[in-house]
Amino acid sequence: MNFRILKILLFAFFSSGTVIATLSPPLPQPNPDSSLAQKREEPGINGNIGGVYMCDKEGFEGECMYMRAPMGQDKCKNLEEEWWNRIASFGPDKSVLQIFEFRCKVFNDVDCKGWYNSQTFPGTGINYKSWGKSVRCEFIKDGAQEWFEEVIKTIPDY
Repeated sequence: MNFRILKILLFAFFSSGTVIATLSPPLPQPNPDSSLAQKREEPGINGNIGGVYMCDKEGFEGECMYMRAPMGQDKCKNLEEEWWNRIASFGPDKSVLQIFEFRCKVFNDVDCKGWYNSQTFPGTGINYKSWGKSVRCEFIKDGAQEWFEEVIKTIPDY
């Protein structure tokens, strides 16, 4: 498939109402029946590129937060201080398109410095004894960052 056709298909896909609707899901709520490695397949939780779900208890329990982290090796999002060193479980969203599969890293220091834990969807519900001060997400496939930057230019207010 050549570049022009793929670009048209991606534009059409991201311009459809169903995709736009999945770009801003409601904040997910913790599931009291979740297992230690909950796969988070529930509607409304997955779909944002760079979306990360975090909880302060193992098994995606306790107080939870959903955020969108920046995409790219040179980008970083520092967590609000109230969340510093509280993350016990976290998981990135599942990408809508395979080309945009991504992993997220939670770092033990601000500005995405220090050691980190890297996860792909569905993430992990294993208790890491509370850690993390910053997050970065990166595409897994080569060239996906460039494609993503082209596609988001076509999405209003992204």
